[in-house]
Amino acid sequence: MDYWRIFVLAMLKLGLNCDFDRLTHIANNDVLILQMLQHDAFDFDGTPMYTQQTVINNVALVTEKMWSKINPLIVKHGHAVLGVSPDAPLETRCDSYVVESHVETLHDVRILRDSVCNSLKTASHAYEALGLDAYDDITGWRQYDHLRDTVHNAYLTINTSKKRARHPEWIEAFFDLCYTRVKKCYGVLNKIKDIDPASKWISRLETAIGQFERQMNLVRRRLIDGETIPNAEKLLSLHAEYTRWVRKGKSYPNDVEWGVPTCILEDEHRLILGWESCGPNPMWRRRFPLSPSTWISIRTSPPSVLTAGSGLQINLMLYLIGRTSDSTQKKGTKTRRSESESQPQNFKRNIGDMRALSLASTV
Repeated sequence: MDYWRIFVLAMLKLGLNCDFDRLTHIANNDVLILQMLQHDAFDFDGTPMYTQQTVINNVALVTEKMWSKINPLIVKHGHAVLGVSPDAPLETRCDSYVVESHVETLHDVRILRDSVCNSLKTASHAYEALGLDAYDDITGWRQYDHLRDTVHNAYLTINTSKKRARHPEWIEAFFDLCYTRVKKCYGVLNKIKDIDPASKWISRLETAIGQFERQMNLVRRRLIDGETIPNAEKLLSLHAEYTRWVRKGKSYPNDVEWGVPTCILEDEHRLILGWESCGPNPMWRRRFPLSPSTWISIRTSPPSVLTAGSGLQINLMLYLIGRTSDSTQKKGTKTRRSESESQPQNFKRNIGDMRALSLASTV
């Protein structure tokens, strides 16, 4: 699969927020998508062109570093299509949204159980892949299912607050069992370091065991020491450690957001100039692949042009371009009138203009 097809499929997955099953179905059956993938849709006989594993392996190759190199090319070409001079001042705005992560109902003890099972699973796969059954000092991994099931059964004895209050001794028993299981994973890790220091399984096992140690510390502090864990220290997801608890849904129980707050800088032509992802650290990482002329044009823009979904994002953007702001976000949900009044005049476009400009910049 060439770069263009990987780019199209990655854009589809990001825009639709779909899983790989739907993405594979679209790539094989949608006539318009087949044409975008440079296939002759009229000669299509119904035979699938892409398997699901092929789509997974190729789309996963697209990284944020690649996007940061592709985006300036799209912006430059889009401005050329629209007839915008490279030195012309641009009116920009800033907005934010949450890139959601798939997180189940949060429960720190459940995440602790999952971290132990993940460590066991990773160590078991490494045991089979490297043929560690030939060594006499690494034993017991043929009973992997039993090791995993005992952890799950012990978790069921303390998975509610009533059970933990009635039998507090079961908490320590569960902790001891977790340590015993992860100790076997340490044995596999040390053996791999001895026989193959460059193995890819070393980093995988260290990541899994590190997540267990972090979550064990948090659970012990809450259940044993009675501490209140700050949100910034919580581990909300094993597969997406960057996940943050953005909105807790106390006013609206179904309105809960887990993910990464992302700030986007957009010009008056609806082209994305740059973005910023809020990581676990307070200081946001700078990811603005812009040219010096663009920075000058942003600096010369009137402050009223910079609008944002929250006071945090607008302060961030004004900080990045050398300004200061005392703006604050109004509480409550914005009405259509107030949201329209906060938009610059050049950004008040209908949806047809937005689609036309987006299509022109893509072509």
